[in-house]
Amino acid sequence: PDESVNRDKDWFQGAGAVPAKSLGLGFLFGPGGYACRRLRRFRRVKEQVPADAEGKGQDENGDVFLFHQAMDAKIKKIPVYVAIGAISKPMQHAVVATEDRRFYSHGAIDPIGIGRAILTNIQSGETVEGGSTISQQVVKNVFLSQDRTFARKAQEFVMAFLLEQNYSKDEILEIYQYGVFGANATGIDDAARTYFTTSPEKLDLAQASMLAGLVQAPTYYNPLQNYPAAKARQKIVLTS
Repeated sequence: PDESVNRDKDWFQGAGAVPAKSLGLGFLFGPGGYACRRLRRFRRVKEQVPADAEGKGQDENGDVFLFHQAMDAKIKKIPVYVAIGAISKPMQHAVVATEDRRFYSHGAIDPIGIGRAILTNIQSGETVEGGSTISQQVVKNVFLSQDRTFARKAQEFVMAFLLEQNYSKDEILEIYQYGVFGANATGIDDAARTYFTTSPEKLDLAQASMLAGLVQAPTYYNPLQNYPAAKARQKIVLTS
């Protein structure tokens, strides 16, 4: 596929100049260490600054308040925002199983997922898997650039924690499904109608697994242009 995957495989590729076995230490002393220090500081300040009437706590830099305000502004600009209750269960399950199978059991960061990705990449000798959670993908797609740097990854870690402190898992999954699905379809409502002339709440397992497969590389896996690749990807989704 000619597109970088949304699960942040791009960051592992961006660290390609670093030997694979060094990625674990790189995480601890690079973006992971920075994010932990930043969050400890954030929590200390948050204890001293109560949330306002709208539930927007803020540290001395206004991080939480500005983050929540900015995210709400982005959500309001979505042409057709589809609530989780209007998205079929097969679609919800397909996305979570494919993109972040432990989404509902881990926090903003999934250490197990990161470790598994590093191990898989070491064993394969190349970058074949990313370790980002759905929350990380949301903040990256909404706020951050596609730069393959430790600084950008550190920003992503911190903002993913802020996202999970301000929004429920279902709300995060709602936001995540306003993504690109190929064929000029943006968002789950547009995708359901473009590919299957139906609504998100009526997507069945076959349709949902096809759409979930598009998330990784929308253009390449577009069934209207590359049906064999789309079907192959669908099988992977169904066995996830």
